[in-house]
Amino acid sequence: WLVTPNAKVSAGTFTPGPNGAAVVHAEYALPPDALRAIAVTEEPEGGAPQPSGPVVVSGGGEAP
Repeated sequence: WLVTPNAKVSAGTFTPGPNGAAVVHAEYALPPDALRAIAVTEEPEGGAPQPSGPVVVSGGGEAP
């Protein structure tokens, strides 16, 4: 999730490999000062429109 002052924007989904590692490369059209935090949550397969599962990892000031 990309956490902005006004919304939590899906950054997409991924499935970790057998060793638990995953790499995601993406670009998002956000103003440079809009991003407040990023977060990874456990969600149902296929994702969710808003965070609904537990936060696995986050960085920044405000998690979902």
